[in-house]
Amino acid sequence: LVTDVLVHEVFKEVEVGILSTPLGDLVGTLDHPIYFNDQWMEIIDAMKHGFENKGGKSMKLEGRVATKEVDMFYNLEVDGDAPGSSSHSYVVNGIIASGLG
Repeated sequence: LVTDVLVHEVFKEVEVGILSTPLGDLVGTLDHPIYFNDQWMEIIDAMKHGFENKGGKSMKLEGRVATKEVDMFYNLEVDGDAPGSSSHSYVVNGIIASGLG
């Protein structure tokens, strides 16, 4: 359950991590948590690994850092009304992203 849509005004150039998967790109701050290789880690750390083992299959993950002019970052808060009873996450192009405020 999405409990909030968070909008962070930026209006400047920002270094972002771009993770490319067979399903499309995920663009986020370098420190945004994702679930990768059976653990939570920041996007910047996931880019160093390159592959994820999903149910016996490996998914190639290519990542790069880019500087982009960003007006707003958007994030979803998932199950924010149920602390401790949810993983507070959602899937973006095959990658599990943190959705806790």
